[in-house]
Amino acid sequence: MRQEFSTQLNNEVQAIAKEGEVDRKNTSMELTNFVQNFESVCDGTNESNNACKSQTDASVNSLSFQKNQNMEEFKNKVGELTLENRSVASGLDECNSTIQTDRQVY
Repeated sequence: MRQEFSTQLNNEVQAIAKEGEVDRKNTSMELTNFVQNFESVCDGTNESNNACKSQTDASVNSLSFQKNQNMEEFKNKVGELTLENRSVASGLDECNSTIQTDRQVY
């Protein structure tokens, strides 16, 4: 009876060990799949982040170019207005001079 009990116990232990091994393999596979999925998601996220960064850099470069163009246009307009103001000021100086001369004559 003791040997029969020992054999039965040994069979139970082996069955439990087999279940444990199956569970360990399943857990290992699940963990491997999880890590692979996680890495895949991270790779996708990195690609998405890189694409977003590239798009942002392109937008910043475009805006910087536009800003520089606008500054050049602004400087040109200021230059044109400065020349016009000098021309008007010169014309006013001539008018004032003529008025002063006319006042002295009359």
